[in-house]
Amino acid sequence: MQVISPSMYQDSLSIRDEHLKSLRTTTQMDLRVVPSDVVHPMIPTSAQYITQVEPPLDQGQREDIDKIEEMMSMVKRHSQKFPKHHGSSATHRDVVLVTGTTGSVGTLILAALVVAYDVRRIFSVNRKAADGSSLLDRHEISLKRQGLDPSIASSPKVTLLEATVSDHQFGLPKSTYEMLREETTHIIHSAWLVNFNLPLQAFELQLKGLRNLIDFALDSPHSTPPRLLFVCSLIMLLNINHLEPVKEGPVEPYVALGSGYKESKWVSERLLEIVASETPLRPIIVRLGQVSGGPNGYWNHREWLPSLIRSSIYLKCFPTGPEPVIWLPAATAAKVITEMRNSPDLHLHLVHPRSVPWSTISKELAAAFNLPLVPYPEWFSALEQSALANANSADIEFRRNNPAAKMLGAFRGMLKGLERNTNRNKEFTGLPLVSLENAMKASPTLRDENLLPLGPVDVEQWLRYWRTTVLLQSKL
Repeated sequence: MQVISPSMYQDSLSIRDEHLKSLRTTTQMDLRVVPSDVVHPMIPTSAQYITQVEPPLDQGQREDIDKIEEMMSMVKRHSQKFPKHHGSSATHRDVVLVTGTTGSVGTLILAALVVAYDVRRIFSVNRKAADGSSLLDRHEISLKRQGLDPSIASSPKVTLLEATVSDHQFGLPKSTYEMLREETTHIIHSAWLVNFNLPLQAFELQLKGLRNLIDFALDSPHSTPPRLLFVCSLIMLLNINHLEPVKEGPVEPYVALGSGYKESKWVSERLLEIVASETPLRPIIVRLGQVSGGPNGYWNHREWLPSLIRSSIYLKCFPTGPEPVIWLPAATAAKVITEMRNSPDLHLHLVHPRSVPWSTISKELAAAFNLPLVPYPEWFSALEQSALANANSADIEFRRNNPAAKMLGAFRGMLKGLERNTNRNKEFTGLPLVSLENAMKASPTLRDENLLPLGPVDVEQWLRYWRTTVLLQSKL
Protein backbone atom coordinates (compact mmCIF):
# COMPACT_ATOMS: atom_id res chain seq x y z
CA MET A 1 0.00 0.00 0.00
CA GLN A 2 1.23 3.48 -0.85
CA VAL A 3 1.45 5.62 2.29
CA ILE A 4 2.24 9.31 2.54
CA SER A 5 4.76 10.09 5.25
CA PRO A 6 3.36 11.94 8.28
CA SER A 7 6.22 14.37 7.94
CA MET A 8 4.59 15.74 4.78
CA TYR A 9 2.19 17.56 7.04
CA GLN A 10 3.85 17.62 10.43
CA ASP A 11 7.35 18.68 9.42
CA SER A 12 7.39 22.33 8.42
CA LEU A 13 10.31 21.77 6.05
CA SER A 14 8.39 19.15 4.09
CA ILE A 15 5.33 21.38 3.92
CA ARG A 16 7.55 24.23 2.81
CA ASP A 17 8.96 22.10 0.00
CA GLU A 18 5.47 21.13 -1.11
CA HIS A 19 4.34 24.74 -1.11
CA LEU A 20 7.44 25.84 -3.02
CA LYS A 21 6.62 23.36 -5.78
CA SER A 22 3.14 24.82 -6.09
CA LEU A 23 4.42 28.40 -6.10
CA ARG A 24 7.08 27.51 -8.66
CA THR A 25 4.34 26.40 -11.01
CA THR A 26 2.01 29.35 -10.45
CA THR A 27 4.63 32.14 -10.36
CA GLN A 28 7.76 33.22 -12.21
CA MET A 29 9.70 34.15 -9.09
CA ASP A 30 13.08 32.72 -8.09
CA LEU A 31 12.09 30.66 -5.06
CA ARG A 32 15.71 30.04 -4.09
CA VAL A 33 15.69 33.45 -2.39
CA VAL A 34 12.69 32.72 -0.18
CA PRO A 35 13.71 32.46 3.50
CA SER A 36 13.21 29.07 5.10
CA ASP A 37 10.81 30.47 7.70
CA VAL A 38 8.48 32.07 5.18
CA VAL A 39 6.97 29.56 2.78
CA HIS A 40 4.65 27.56 4.94
CA PRO A 41 1.04 26.97 3.88
CA MET A 42 -0.32 27.82 7.32
CA ILE A 43 1.70 31.04 7.80
CA PRO A 44 0.14 34.24 6.39
CA THR A 45 3.56 35.87 5.96
CA SER A 46 4.32 33.64 2.98
CA ALA A 47 1.88 35.58 0.81
CA GLN A 48 3.04 38.87 2.37
CA TYR A 49 6.66 38.07 1.52
CA ILE A 50 5.94 36.90 -1.99
CA THR A 51 4.14 40.15 -2.83
CA GLN A 52 7.35 42.06 -1.99
CA VAL A 53 9.81 40.14 -4.24
CA GLU A 54 10.68 40.64 -7.89
CA PRO A 55 9.29 40.15 -10.41
CA PRO A 56 5.95 41.40 -9.09
CA LEU A 57 3.07 38.95 -9.21
CA ASP A 58 -0.02 39.68 -11.22
CA GLN A 59 -3.47 39.43 -9.70
CA GLY A 60 -4.01 35.89 -10.95
CA GLN A 61 -0.81 34.62 -9.36
CA ARG A 62 -1.67 36.23 -6.03
CA GLU A 63 -5.08 34.62 -6.16
CA ASP A 64 -3.50 31.21 -6.86
CA ILE A 65 -1.21 31.58 -3.84
CA ASP A 66 -4.12 32.60 -1.62
CA LYS A 67 -6.22 29.70 -2.89
CA ILE A 68 -3.46 27.15 -2.22
CA GLU A 69 -3.11 28.44 1.33
CA GLU A 70 -6.90 28.22 1.75
CA MET A 71 -6.83 24.60 0.56
CA MET A 72 -4.00 23.70 2.93
CA SER A 73 -5.78 25.44 5.79
CA MET A 74 -8.90 23.39 5.11
CA VAL A 75 -6.81 20.21 5.13
CA LYS A 76 -5.36 21.16 8.50
CA ARG A 77 -8.79 21.99 9.95
CA HIS A 78 -10.25 18.61 9.00
CA SER A 79 -7.23 16.47 9.92
CA GLN A 80 -7.03 17.16 13.66
CA LYS A 81 -7.35 14.55 16.42
CA PHE A 82 -8.35 11.38 14.63
CA PRO A 83 -9.94 8.91 17.06
CA LYS A 84 -7.90 5.91 18.15
CA HIS A 85 -9.01 2.57 16.78
CA HIS A 86 -9.52 -0.11 19.44
CA GLY A 87 -11.52 -2.75 17.56
CA SER A 88 -10.99 -6.47 18.07
CA SER A 89 -13.99 -8.37 16.65
CA ALA A 90 -13.73 -10.51 13.53
CA THR A 91 -15.59 -9.88 10.26
CA HIS A 92 -17.08 -12.29 7.77
CA ARG A 93 -18.74 -11.46 4.46
CA ASP A 94 -18.72 -7.84 3.38
CA VAL A 95 -21.26 -5.31 4.61
CA VAL A 96 -21.04 -2.14 2.52
CA LEU A 97 -22.24 1.33 3.44
CA VAL A 98 -22.59 3.29 0.21
CA THR A 99 -23.63 6.92 -0.21
CA GLY A 100 -25.25 8.64 -3.17
CA THR A 101 -27.16 5.65 -4.53
CA THR A 102 -29.87 7.76 -6.15
CA GLY A 103 -27.29 9.37 -8.46
CA SER A 104 -26.40 8.05 -11.89
CA VAL A 105 -23.24 6.16 -10.94
CA GLY A 106 -24.37 5.49 -7.37
CA THR A 107 -27.46 3.66 -8.61
CA LEU A 108 -25.25 1.37 -10.69
CA ILE A 109 -22.88 0.81 -7.76
CA LEU A 110 -25.88 -0.34 -5.72
CA ALA A 111 -26.99 -2.69 -8.51
CA ALA A 112 -23.47 -4.16 -8.77
CA LEU A 113 -23.27 -4.74 -5.01
CA VAL A 114 -26.65 -6.51 -4.95
CA VAL A 115 -25.41 -9.20 -7.35
CA ALA A 116 -21.96 -9.50 -5.75
CA TYR A 117 -21.71 -12.93 -4.12
CA ASP A 118 -19.30 -11.73 -1.44
CA VAL A 119 -21.54 -8.89 -0.20
CA ARG A 120 -23.93 -9.89 2.58
CA ARG A 121 -25.64 -6.57 3.23
CA ILE A 122 -25.79 -3.04 1.80
CA PHE A 123 -26.64 0.13 3.70
CA SER A 124 -27.75 2.68 1.11
CA VAL A 125 -27.37 6.16 2.63
CA ASN A 126 -28.93 9.23 1.03
CA ARG A 127 -30.20 12.62 2.13
CA LYS A 128 -33.89 13.35 2.44
CA ALA A 129 -35.49 14.64 -0.73
CA ALA A 130 -36.51 18.29 -0.83
CA ASP A 131 -39.85 17.32 -2.37
CA GLY A 132 -40.61 14.74 0.31
CA SER A 133 -40.50 11.74 -2.03
CA SER A 134 -39.63 8.46 -0.37
CA LEU A 135 -36.18 6.92 -0.65
CA LEU A 136 -37.66 3.77 -2.19
CA ASP A 137 -39.46 5.77 -4.88
CA ARG A 138 -36.30 7.70 -5.70
CA HIS A 139 -34.29 4.51 -6.09
CA GLU A 140 -36.94 2.85 -8.24
CA ILE A 141 -37.12 5.90 -10.52
CA SER A 142 -33.34 6.01 -10.87
CA LEU A 143 -33.13 2.28 -11.60
CA LYS A 144 -35.91 2.46 -14.22
CA ARG A 145 -34.19 5.42 -15.85
CA GLN A 146 -31.08 3.28 -16.34
CA GLY A 147 -33.11 0.40 -17.73
CA LEU A 148 -32.66 -1.73 -14.59
CA ASP A 149 -35.14 -3.71 -12.52
CA PRO A 150 -36.62 -1.34 -9.90
CA SER A 151 -37.00 -4.26 -7.49
CA ILE A 152 -33.23 -4.06 -6.91
CA ALA A 153 -34.00 -1.37 -4.34
CA SER A 154 -36.17 -3.86 -2.44
CA SER A 155 -33.57 -6.62 -2.36
CA PRO A 156 -33.27 -8.38 1.02
CA LYS A 157 -29.63 -7.29 0.96
CA VAL A 158 -30.51 -3.59 0.85
CA THR A 159 -31.37 -1.31 3.76
CA LEU A 160 -32.35 2.20 2.65
CA LEU A 161 -31.46 4.94 5.12
CA GLU A 162 -32.25 8.64 4.99
CA ALA A 163 -29.24 10.24 6.63
CA THR A 164 -26.87 13.19 6.38
CA VAL A 165 -23.25 12.13 6.80
CA SER A 166 -22.18 15.66 7.75
CA ASP A 167 -24.43 15.52 10.84
CA HIS A 168 -23.48 14.00 14.17
CA GLN A 169 -23.98 10.22 13.89
CA PHE A 170 -25.33 10.94 10.38
CA GLY A 171 -28.52 12.30 11.96
CA LEU A 172 -29.67 8.74 12.68
CA PRO A 173 -31.18 7.31 15.86
CA LYS A 174 -28.45 5.99 18.14
CA SER A 175 -29.58 2.37 17.73
CA THR A 176 -29.41 2.63 13.93
CA TYR A 177 -26.00 4.28 14.01
CA GLU A 178 -24.70 1.58 16.34
CA MET A 179 -25.99 -1.11 13.98
CA LEU A 180 -24.07 0.52 11.12
CA ARG A 181 -20.95 0.82 13.24
CA GLU A 182 -21.05 -2.82 14.32
CA GLU A 183 -21.78 -4.31 10.89
CA THR A 184 -20.04 -2.16 8.27
CA THR A 185 -16.86 -3.60 6.74
CA HIS A 186 -16.60 -1.28 3.72
CA ILE A 187 -17.63 2.28 2.85
CA ILE A 188 -18.07 3.58 -0.70
CA HIS A 189 -18.53 7.34 -0.60
CA SER A 190 -19.85 8.49 -3.98
CA ALA A 191 -22.09 11.37 -2.89
CA TRP A 192 -20.68 14.84 -3.57
CA LEU A 193 -21.99 18.24 -4.57
CA VAL A 194 -21.37 18.72 -8.30
CA ASN A 195 -21.30 22.43 -9.09
CA PHE A 196 -18.34 24.01 -10.85
CA ASN A 197 -19.46 27.56 -10.10
CA LEU A 198 -19.22 27.39 -6.30
CA PRO A 199 -16.15 28.44 -4.29
CA LEU A 200 -14.21 26.05 -2.09
CA GLN A 201 -15.97 27.24 1.09
CA ALA A 202 -19.28 26.00 -0.30
CA PHE A 203 -17.99 22.41 0.03
CA GLU A 204 -17.41 22.62 3.76
CA LEU A 205 -20.28 20.24 4.53
CA GLN A 206 -18.92 17.72 2.03
CA LEU A 207 -15.55 17.78 3.81
CA LYS A 208 -17.26 17.47 7.18
CA GLY A 209 -19.15 14.44 5.89
CA LEU A 210 -15.95 12.80 4.73
CA ARG A 211 -14.34 13.44 8.11
CA ASN A 212 -17.39 11.92 9.85
CA LEU A 213 -17.03 8.80 7.71
CA ILE A 214 -13.35 8.61 8.66
CA ASP A 215 -14.22 8.84 12.36
CA PHE A 216 -17.00 6.30 11.87
CA ALA A 217 -14.53 3.83 10.37
CA LEU A 218 -11.95 4.37 13.11
CA ASP A 219 -14.63 3.85 15.75
CA SER A 220 -15.46 0.41 14.34
CA PRO A 221 -15.39 -2.55 16.76
CA HIS A 222 -13.74 -4.68 14.06
CA SER A 223 -10.09 -5.58 14.39
CA THR A 224 -9.44 -3.78 11.09
CA PRO A 225 -11.27 -0.52 10.34
CA PRO A 226 -13.70 -0.66 7.41
CA ARG A 227 -12.10 0.14 4.06
CA LEU A 228 -13.14 3.61 2.92
CA LEU A 229 -13.32 4.09 -0.86
CA PHE A 230 -13.70 7.71 -1.94
CA VAL A 231 -14.96 8.37 -5.47
CA CYS A 232 -12.86 11.31 -6.61
CA SER A 233 -12.76 12.84 -10.09
CA LEU A 234 -10.15 12.82 -12.82
CA ILE A 235 -11.15 16.39 -13.64
CA MET A 236 -9.03 17.37 -10.65
CA LEU A 237 -5.98 16.67 -12.86
CA LEU A 238 -7.11 18.97 -15.68
CA ASN A 239 -4.16 21.36 -15.23
CA ILE A 240 -1.51 18.65 -15.60
CA ASN A 241 0.47 18.58 -18.85
CA HIS A 242 2.96 15.73 -18.43
CA LEU A 243 4.81 13.98 -21.22
CA GLU A 244 3.83 10.60 -19.82
CA PRO A 245 0.49 9.34 -18.46
CA VAL A 246 -0.15 10.68 -14.96
CA LYS A 247 0.79 8.10 -12.34
CA GLU A 248 -1.59 6.97 -9.61
CA GLY A 249 -0.27 9.00 -6.70
CA PRO A 250 -0.52 12.27 -4.78
CA VAL A 251 -0.51 15.56 -6.69
CA GLU A 252 0.33 19.14 -5.78
CA PRO A 253 -2.47 21.59 -4.89
CA TYR A 254 -1.89 23.85 -7.91
CA VAL A 255 -3.15 20.99 -10.09
CA ALA A 256 -6.68 21.44 -8.75
CA LEU A 257 -6.92 25.22 -9.01
CA GLY A 258 -9.77 26.64 -11.04
CA SER A 259 -13.00 25.67 -9.33
CA GLY A 260 -14.20 24.97 -5.82
CA TYR A 261 -15.31 21.50 -6.90
CA LYS A 262 -11.81 20.46 -8.02
CA GLU A 263 -10.19 22.11 -5.03
CA SER A 264 -12.53 20.31 -2.63
CA LYS A 265 -11.59 16.99 -4.22
CA TRP A 266 -7.91 17.77 -3.72
CA VAL A 267 -8.53 18.67 -0.07
CA SER A 268 -10.36 15.34 0.32
CA GLU A 269 -7.47 13.41 -1.19
CA ARG A 270 -4.96 15.11 1.09
CA LEU A 271 -7.14 14.39 4.10
CA LEU A 272 -7.25 10.69 3.20
CA GLU A 273 -3.51 10.63 2.58
CA ILE A 274 -2.94 11.94 6.09
CA VAL A 275 -5.38 9.37 7.49
CA ALA A 276 -3.45 6.62 5.72
CA SER A 277 -0.19 7.80 7.29
CA GLU A 278 -1.44 8.42 10.83
CA THR A 279 -4.08 5.75 11.51
CA PRO A 280 -4.80 2.06 10.80
CA LEU A 281 -7.49 3.11 8.30
CA ARG A 282 -6.56 2.19 4.72
CA PRO A 283 -8.54 4.46 2.40
CA ILE A 284 -8.81 4.08 -1.37
CA ILE A 285 -9.04 7.09 -3.69
CA VAL A 286 -10.59 6.33 -7.08
CA ARG A 287 -10.20 9.13 -9.62
CA LEU A 288 -13.12 8.50 -11.94
CA GLY A 289 -12.92 9.79 -15.51
CA GLN A 290 -15.73 10.49 -17.95
CA VAL A 291 -18.40 7.79 -17.91
CA SER A 292 -20.60 7.19 -20.92
CA GLY A 293 -24.16 5.88 -21.12
CA GLY A 294 -25.83 3.46 -18.73
CA PRO A 295 -27.12 -0.04 -19.50
CA ASN A 296 -29.89 1.36 -21.72
CA GLY A 297 -27.79 4.25 -23.04
CA TYR A 298 -28.96 6.67 -20.34
CA TRP A 299 -26.83 9.80 -20.41
CA ASN A 300 -28.22 12.93 -18.78
CA HIS A 301 -29.26 15.12 -21.71
CA ARG A 302 -28.11 18.26 -19.86
CA GLU A 303 -24.45 17.16 -19.82
CA TRP A 304 -21.79 18.44 -22.19
CA LEU A 305 -21.86 15.75 -24.92
CA PRO A 306 -25.65 15.74 -25.45
CA SER A 307 -25.49 19.55 -25.46
CA LEU A 308 -22.70 19.44 -28.03
CA ILE A 309 -24.82 17.19 -30.25
CA ARG A 310 -27.91 19.38 -30.07
CA SER A 311 -25.86 22.51 -30.77
CA SER A 312 -24.10 20.80 -33.67
CA ILE A 313 -27.46 20.23 -35.30
CA TYR A 314 -28.18 23.94 -34.83
CA LEU A 315 -24.74 24.98 -36.15
CA LYS A 316 -24.94 22.47 -39.02
CA CYS A 317 -21.49 20.98 -38.38
CA PHE A 318 -19.90 18.50 -35.97
CA PRO A 319 -16.45 18.68 -34.32
CA THR A 320 -13.88 15.98 -34.85
CA GLY A 321 -10.22 15.38 -34.11
CA PRO A 322 -7.53 12.73 -33.60
CA GLU A 323 -7.42 12.89 -29.80
CA PRO A 324 -8.35 9.71 -27.90
CA VAL A 325 -11.35 9.19 -25.68
CA ILE A 326 -11.07 6.97 -22.60
CA TRP A 327 -14.69 6.93 -21.48
CA LEU A 328 -15.96 3.91 -19.62
CA PRO A 329 -19.62 2.80 -19.78
CA ALA A 330 -21.31 3.79 -16.53
CA ALA A 331 -22.30 0.27 -15.48
CA THR A 332 -18.77 -0.99 -16.09
CA ALA A 333 -17.31 1.88 -14.07
CA ALA A 334 -19.70 1.10 -11.19
CA LYS A 335 -18.76 -2.58 -11.20
CA VAL A 336 -15.05 -1.72 -11.20
CA ILE A 337 -15.53 0.61 -8.23
CA THR A 338 -17.03 -2.26 -6.23
CA GLU A 339 -14.05 -4.45 -7.22
CA MET A 340 -11.62 -1.79 -6.03
CA ARG A 341 -12.96 -1.75 -2.47
CA ASN A 342 -10.19 -4.09 -1.28
CA SER A 343 -7.30 -2.57 -3.21
CA PRO A 344 -3.98 -2.40 -1.32
CA ASP A 345 -3.19 0.89 -3.11
CA LEU A 346 -4.16 4.37 -2.00
CA HIS A 347 -4.62 5.99 -5.43
CA LEU A 348 -6.31 4.46 -8.46
CA HIS A 349 -7.44 5.88 -11.78
CA LEU A 350 -10.60 4.69 -13.50
CA VAL A 351 -10.92 5.14 -17.25
CA HIS A 352 -11.29 2.78 -20.18
CA PRO A 353 -8.05 0.81 -20.67
CA ARG A 354 -8.64 0.73 -24.44
CA SER A 355 -8.86 4.22 -25.90
CA VAL A 356 -10.38 5.05 -29.28
CA PRO A 357 -9.91 8.20 -31.38
CA TRP A 358 -12.58 10.85 -30.91
CA SER A 359 -13.00 10.67 -34.68
CA THR A 360 -14.43 7.14 -34.24
CA ILE A 361 -17.22 8.54 -32.06
CA SER A 362 -17.71 11.85 -33.88
CA LYS A 363 -18.04 10.09 -37.25
CA GLU A 364 -20.98 8.03 -35.98
CA LEU A 365 -22.68 10.97 -34.30
CA ALA A 366 -22.27 13.26 -37.32
CA ALA A 367 -23.59 10.60 -39.69
CA ALA A 368 -26.72 10.18 -37.57
CA PHE A 369 -27.69 13.78 -38.40
CA ASN A 370 -26.03 14.14 -41.83
CA LEU A 371 -23.64 16.76 -40.51
CA PRO A 372 -20.23 17.58 -42.01
CA LEU A 373 -17.20 17.01 -39.80
CA VAL A 374 -15.00 20.01 -39.02
CA PRO A 375 -11.95 20.50 -36.77
CA TYR A 376 -12.88 21.34 -33.20
CA PRO A 377 -11.51 24.92 -33.35
CA GLU A 378 -13.75 25.66 -36.33
CA TRP A 379 -16.78 24.22 -34.53
CA PHE A 380 -16.03 26.23 -31.40
CA SER A 381 -15.68 29.42 -33.44
CA ALA A 382 -19.18 28.85 -34.86
CA LEU A 383 -20.53 28.16 -31.36
CA GLU A 384 -18.90 31.29 -29.96
CA GLN A 385 -20.22 33.49 -32.74
CA SER A 386 -23.75 32.18 -32.26
CA ALA A 387 -23.51 32.76 -28.51
CA LEU A 388 -22.24 36.32 -28.93
CA ALA A 389 -24.87 37.12 -31.53
CA ASN A 390 -27.58 36.05 -29.11
CA ALA A 391 -25.94 37.22 -25.87
CA ASN A 392 -28.83 39.48 -24.92
CA SER A 393 -31.53 37.34 -26.40
CA ALA A 394 -34.33 35.89 -24.32
CA ASP A 395 -35.24 33.56 -27.18
CA ILE A 396 -36.31 30.28 -25.58
CA GLU A 397 -35.95 28.43 -28.88
CA PHE A 398 -32.31 29.52 -29.19
CA ARG A 399 -31.47 28.28 -25.71
CA ARG A 400 -33.25 24.98 -26.33
CA ASN A 401 -31.68 24.38 -29.74
CA ASN A 402 -28.18 25.59 -28.87
CA PRO A 403 -27.60 24.45 -25.25
CA ALA A 404 -23.81 24.38 -25.67
CA ALA A 405 -23.90 28.17 -25.85
CA LYS A 406 -24.68 28.17 -22.12
CA MET A 407 -21.54 26.09 -21.56
CA LEU A 408 -19.25 28.31 -23.62
CA GLY A 409 -16.64 28.48 -20.87
CA ALA A 410 -16.38 24.70 -20.65
CA PHE A 411 -16.04 24.30 -24.42
CA ARG A 412 -13.48 27.10 -24.52
CA GLY A 413 -11.55 25.22 -21.85
CA MET A 414 -11.58 22.14 -24.07
CA LEU A 415 -10.22 24.26 -26.93
CA LYS A 416 -7.40 25.59 -24.77
CA GLY A 417 -6.62 22.07 -23.61
CA LEU A 418 -6.37 20.88 -27.20
CA GLU A 419 -4.19 23.86 -28.15
CA ARG A 420 -1.81 23.01 -25.30
CA ASN A 421 -1.78 19.34 -26.27
CA THR A 422 1.53 19.56 -28.09
CA ASN A 423 2.74 16.39 -26.37
CA ARG A 424 -0.34 14.42 -27.45
CA ASN A 425 -0.90 13.49 -23.83
CA LYS A 426 -4.52 14.55 -23.42
CA GLU A 427 -7.83 13.08 -24.42
CA PHE A 428 -10.49 14.95 -26.39
CA THR A 429 -12.02 16.67 -23.34
CA GLY A 430 -8.63 18.02 -22.26
CA LEU A 431 -8.12 15.56 -19.41
CA PRO A 432 -4.63 14.08 -19.20
CA LEU A 433 -3.96 10.50 -20.13
CA VAL A 434 -3.37 8.46 -16.98
CA SER A 435 -1.66 5.32 -15.75
CA LEU A 436 -3.87 2.38 -14.79
CA GLU A 437 -1.26 0.19 -13.11
CA ASN A 438 -2.97 0.03 -9.70
CA ALA A 439 -6.44 -0.06 -11.21
CA MET A 440 -5.66 -3.04 -13.40
CA LYS A 441 -4.32 -4.98 -10.42
CA ALA A 442 -7.50 -4.28 -8.46
CA SER A 443 -10.13 -4.98 -11.13
CA PRO A 444 -10.73 -8.23 -13.02
CA THR A 445 -13.19 -6.31 -15.20
CA LEU A 446 -10.52 -3.90 -16.44
CA ARG A 447 -8.20 -6.85 -17.13
CA ASP A 448 -10.85 -8.75 -19.06
CA GLU A 449 -9.81 -9.17 -22.69
CA ASN A 450 -13.51 -9.11 -23.65
CA LEU A 451 -13.94 -5.52 -22.44
CA LEU A 452 -14.68 -3.80 -25.74
CA PRO A 453 -13.62 -0.25 -26.60
CA LEU A 454 -16.34 2.27 -27.34
CA GLY A 455 -17.78 2.02 -30.82
CA PRO A 456 -20.86 2.36 -33.04
CA VAL A 457 -23.00 0.09 -30.82
CA ASP A 458 -22.46 2.40 -27.85
CA VAL A 459 -23.23 5.51 -29.91
CA GLU A 460 -26.48 4.02 -31.19
CA GLN A 461 -27.47 3.14 -27.65
CA TRP A 462 -26.92 6.74 -26.47
CA LEU A 463 -28.87 8.09 -29.41
CA ARG A 464 -31.73 5.68 -28.79
CA TYR A 465 -32.03 7.01 -25.25
CA TRP A 466 -31.68 10.68 -26.20
CA ARG A 467 -34.45 10.31 -28.77
CA THR A 468 -36.78 9.60 -25.83
CA THR A 469 -35.86 12.95 -24.22
CA VAL A 470 -36.43 16.60 -25.09
CA LEU A 471 -32.86 16.70 -26.44
CA LEU A 472 -33.82 15.12 -29.76
CA GLN A 473 -37.61 15.12 -29.60
CA SER A 474 -38.09 18.86 -30.16
CA LYS A 475 -37.65 20.06 -33.73
CA LEU A 476 -35.22 22.73 -34.87
